[in-house]
Amino acid sequence: MRLRRSWRAPASRASRALAAGRTAEAVELYRHAIERGPGPSAPPREVAAFASVLHDLGRALDYLGETSAALDALHQAHDLLADASPNAPELVGILRRLGAISLEAGDQDGALAALERAVASAAQDPGLAAAAELELGFALRDVGRLAEALVHLERALRLDDSSAVRAHALVGIGLVFEAARRPGAAHARYQAALPLYQRMGDRHNEATVRYRLGIVCGLRGSFADALASLDAALDLDRGLRSARASADQAVARAALAAADGDRGQAVTYLRHALDLYRAEELPFFVARTLIGLARLVAPAESAGWAERANDERSAAWRAEAEMVASELTEPGSVYDVRLGLGDLYRAAGDRDAARTAWLLAASVAEAVPGLPGVEAEEVAGLFGVGVAFERLASLAAEEGDAAGSAIWRSRAAEVGGSDE
Repeated sequence: MRLRRSWRAPASRASRALAAGRTAEAVELYRHAIERGPGPSAPPREVAAFASVLHDLGRALDYLGETSAALDALHQAHDLLADASPNAPELVGILRRLGAISLEAGDQDGALAALERAVASAAQDPGLAAAAELELGFALRDVGRLAEALVHLERALRLDDSSAVRAHALVGIGLVFEAARRPGAAHARYQAALPLYQRMGDRHNEATVRYRLGIVCGLRGSFADALASLDAALDLDRGLRSARASADQAVARAALAAADGDRGQAVTYLRHALDLYRAEELPFFVARTLIGLARLVAPAESAGWAERANDERSAAWRAEAEMVASELTEPGSVYDVRLGLGDLYRAAGDRDAARTAWLLAASVAEAVPGLPGVEAEEVAGLFGVGVAFERLASLAAEEGDAAGSAIWRSRAAEVGGSDE
């Protein structure tokens, strides 16, 4: 009996070290415990407890940035528990962690496979199932499979109506709508999640939701509200302060300056944001900021088309935005940037380029994988691609193509437009 329990003491010390933030020390203690682990004939409960030690080792290694070693430990934990106790609830946690770290490491297929197994393993326990559905929903959102993400996040809501699960699911659904460029729908979900986090005293997640509210307020054009939300978020949780946060604040301040007629100050703010987004390697935000700069410095609406098209700064920023856009792959990002580029081309009098950009924006729905029970029109509507079809209808009408305009307007009505 003494030999069987010999791994528990270092494992217990490791857990205390990890809780105290002494991660490197915890890793060494976990490894010491694993060297003294139970033999193959150990009872299932002891195997499950030991698998949890491997799980915790994987978590600690992930904190240290040792992704490969973390995945190895988690795979060992999974294999050990799957063989000895395939119905153990601990298996769900291991699979969730395996999925999360695999996704961070860029292994999308491995991550989704692990999370799908977690959902299947948790089927008999609504609480565990809700947590697994949440994790899978967030992962699907991260890889751009928005319609599927929505299904799993809504399942989590049905499985567990606790404040925590409800708040997390609402945020996840908000993120789906935000990625789909439906800021009104995202705003409603974030607003519903906010009081739940406040009642739980969860300042970190409250701050995160306020931050997202700031982003979607900006997308809706409510820049004073955007700046207020961003400032409130950063006051609540200083951990959110980053170059990205500073860039988002600069964008909101630029919009407020532009609304006050101070375009020069707006350009200064946007150029600062552009530098920060570039440093953080955030191509979607780089492209959006370039489009914003191109709009700001274009000549007034009363100027002739040739003068507007030949404005050197506007054309240069537009060309750079086009180059960045060609590297984007996430459907929502492609949609948003192509829609904005089309508007720039139309303002510059280049109808052919505008048409091409808007067609690319509209086609983004075709890049979203199908889902049983979700019709193609519903997926298209999720992205609000009707806005691009409406632009195409207006362009056709300007060119005297009444029949073409009617076709585009009919298509816009089928898939839905903006939620604003």
